[in-house]
Amino acid sequence: MRRWSVSTESAIRGVWWLPGAPLDQTAGDLTLMSDEAPTLDLIGILGPPERLAAQWSTSLVHGQPVKGRPITLIGCHEMSHSFNGPGLMVQQIGAFRGALLGLHLGSEDDEVFDRVVIEVEHLGELVPSSGLLVQPLLSEDKVTGVDVRYESPSKLVAKLGSTEIHLAAGWMSGSPSTGSVVVNEKWAFEVVLDAPTTLSSVVGVWVERIRDLVSFCADRPCAVTAVRVGGPLTLAPSGAGHHLAEVHLPWIPAPTDGLKPLRHDEPVLRLLVDHDGFQSLMSSWVNVCEQLEVVLDLHFASDYAGFVYGETRFMNAVQAIEAYHRRRVPCEPLPIDIASRDRAIESCPEEVRPWLADKLRYAHEPGLRRRVKDLLLFSGQPTDAFWTSNNARSSLVSRLVDTRNALTHWDPAKPATLDGAELRKLSAFLRILLTSCVLRELGLSEHEAKSALAGNRRYHFEVSQFADA
Repeated sequence: MRRWSVSTESAIRGVWWLPGAPLDQTAGDLTLMSDEAPTLDLIGILGPPERLAAQWSTSLVHGQPVKGRPITLIGCHEMSHSFNGPGLMVQQIGAFRGALLGLHLGSEDDEVFDRVVIEVEHLGELVPSSGLLVQPLLSEDKVTGVDVRYESPSKLVAKLGSTEIHLAAGWMSGSPSTGSVVVNEKWAFEVVLDAPTTLSSVVGVWVERIRDLVSFCADRPCAVTAVRVGGPLTLAPSGAGHHLAEVHLPWIPAPTDGLKPLRHDEPVLRLLVDHDGFQSLMSSWVNVCEQLEVVLDLHFASDYAGFVYGETRFMNAVQAIEAYHRRRVPCEPLPIDIASRDRAIESCPEEVRPWLADKLRYAHEPGLRRRVKDLLLFSGQPTDAFWTSNNARSSLVSRLVDTRNALTHWDPAKPATLDGAELRKLSAFLRILLTSCVLRELGLSEHEAKSALAGNRRYHFEVSQFADA
């Protein structure tokens, strides 16, 4: 298994100051947590004492650890302050937009980053190649040892206009116990821009895109394990490359303890290791992200959230299907629908026409039933396994529509009893429907999309749930 771990919590001791007052320093400890805002506990306060009566915030705080490189805290807000004794004041500050380890920013708008390196759980397991070579050492037909070598696989490069996306691997070793050595291979994406931009731009766009790509391929929510950024200010004076700065982002899902490796029958897609395949995949994926960002957010929301009520999971799946259909299936309104709507508005008293026009603004749009049928036609073969006849197919679509209506159009005269198992089944079907549509977006044919899902055990399980429907 190729994986690596990061510390979920650590304390960094150092001195801290506001960017405009580098001589007014305060000692304190910075605590970095995996999925929460970094917290700075100070012995003293930052800023003038007279501002204690007001709620205080600042865009940046600079720090210098006792050991290590400089730090910038971003989006800082005072969480508390108190007197712990005569003349001793303590202050706690939260950095709600994260921390940058390795660089002092002048402002959040500094355009000094032209690359970001992103490591994600399970990335290495999705690449069907490895640079690790393990061979037994033999002496008189007996194994006397093991020869372990590492040959770095060729870096893959996809060019998207003026942006390059690299996929590369390296290795690291450690000694977890006496007498043993662990060698891990680590894969990462590096996005290189043609011109420097702000931290929020380079991170806000690319971290989510890469994380979602790995999650989609793995068919499970994958956490970001490391984000590093670089640019003109991080170049080593010796010309040896970049001293990349590490970014801690509280809004990115964090790695979980006890990470289980991917089984061979879990991924939906493997990352292609030939240059043409990688170029095609990344071009298609970036295009999907640019046009379907909201759809992907709805698609992944429940998985990233962990525990989610069945009703919420189902409604997320329905909204993702509706949002996808709006963006991808051309639905020109029928002339008769537009004419009928206009006639209805004109026939009512003039004083209520604006109200009726607002109510009927979207009356010509297709309903959920039509949207699902259109996407079933587009996805084709991957979803055909869920029914054995046209009647079974129509029945499933009706169950989807009736369940959505029962949740959104509650009728006290006809209270609906929603079964949790039914909600789970329908949600899973909608998820697979959208997955098959995204596979088609990535350039796969109906047959190729079906073959990709045929190797996925979740797909087979969900199909089996509809066998007797």
